Amino acid sequence: MDFKSYAAITCSRKCMGLLHAKKNSVICVCKTCTKEFRIKRSEKDEGRGVYCSSKCYRDREPTAFDTTLVLSMWETGLSAGAIGRKVGHSNGQTVARYLRRIGIFEIRHATKEKCRTWKGGVTYRGATADRIRERAGNKCERCKWNEEPGVLQIHHVDRNRRHNGDENLILLCPNCHEVDHFKAGDGRY
Repeated sequence: MDFKSYAAITCSRKCMGLLHAKKNSVICVCKTCTKEFRIKRSEKDEGRGVYCSSKCYRDREPTAFDTTLVLSMWETGLSAGAIGRKVGHSNGQTVARYLRRIGIFEIRHATKEKCRTWKGGVTYRGATADRIRERAGNKCERCKWNEEPGVLQIHHVDRNRRHNGDENLILLCPNCHEVDHFKAGDGRY
């Protein structure tokens, strides 16, 4: 329909716009809540129109992976992103979450260019973080606070994020961590 034909069957520009939007949209059914919703035809052609809202997207069924397949790929040295692409995901975040759920905390990055904190393929957040926590007895190394061990943070003594040797990492409570960066005036917080 052209502009004149829309104008002939509607009472106002607002109604004309609503009619035009309705004609150029399709009805989709949300995979999570089964609610019907409208999206533009062009968006449907791009592969959108699976979930009606970001809440439904977050609440979707967790992705089931073949554990033996994922573990065999992991053991060959593939990164979570590479495994994700091989099993049909656009990125490796879902695979990384799945690996953490089954007890693998080491995160590999494919190349130096893809990760700004690349350290030869391994981050300090996995096994190294566990060693630091064990060494400190799950207490702040400054004030010995340990009421909530889950909030303790790993601090780089020399403030170089790329230097992740055990001698450069200490475990601090949020207060001591904040005070340390405040005193240094390095703009951490």
